[in-house]
Amino acid sequence: MMSITLALLFISGEALFIIIIISLVKFPESMANMIAWTCIPETFPTVIRATASGFINACAKVAGAVGVGLVNYLFYIDPSLVVWTFLGVSIIGFVATLVYNKETANVSMEET
Repeated sequence: MMSITLALLFISGEALFIIIIISLVKFPESMANMIAWTCIPETFPTVIRATASGFINACAKVAGAVGVGLVNYLFYIDPSLVVWTFLGVSIIGFVATLVYNKETANVSMEET
């Protein structure tokens, strides 16, 4: 939201529109990151939770680095491939979360 405020102060026209759109896209992205930090670690037993969280974060960093080049490559092949790739990865992540998410609220500590 700070970027919107700065944009309103210093930028006008088309650049302002682009900044607002990017800010609106980043908000749902931050919600996805919240799932990665809260819901996914809960699916692992307590004894390996820290290692599993570290592994997930390492995978996210590698995916972020590879994703920049991949999006550029896919865009030059066909711009619609970028959208389909993001859609496919989002669906795979959603399904994986539904399949592997285990409720641990009423489970004793020995079982987790």
